[in-house]
Amino acid sequence: MSGYAYTNSCVLIPIAALPELTAAEANATTGDVRDVVYAIVDKAYDQYVAYAALTNAPTKMVISRTASINSLTSTISYTYSFSFTVNLIPGEVVNE
Repeated sequence: MSGYAYTNSCVLIPIAALPELTAAEANATTGDVRDVVYAIVDKAYDQYVAYAALTNAPTKMVISRTASINSLTSTISYTYSFSFTVNLIPGEVVNE
């Protein structure tokens, strides 16, 4: 995912890098963790789709999304699926 930084102890994702998230939603006291998780997962999916469109899609990491529309409540339910092929030890993603 582009737009992030890291230190020796933290991975930092600016709110501006997550279009689905506002500062109010991300607020640790008054916000909603569901908004934070959704914004991160949706951004990961968007980045995966964009990357796969430009080059060969990774085979050791696959992200997919399905949508179900409820016309009675005017809502969409997204289901995300993440699949990683990892080495048993040390548990890192296998090289492509």
